[in-house]
Amino acid sequence: MKTTGPITLTIDMKEHIAKSREVLEELQARLKQFAPGASEGSVLRSLLLEITFDYIEAKKKSNPAK
Repeated sequence: MKTTGPITLTIDMKEHIAKSREVLEELQARLKQFAPGASEGSVLRSLLLEITFDYIEAKKKSNPAK
């Protein structure tokens, strides 16, 4: 096998960073609804259920035939 030397890769992460910020902002907004003393497990379960339900509803609206 022949070695060709160093390789440089450039990855544009702007789109991923914007999506990550959007997700973080949504989670922060949702976290405000919980009492400060709520357990981590309870908060995580509630967020998972809410986000899953919202996803299913959005999917139904974008694909009404299914």
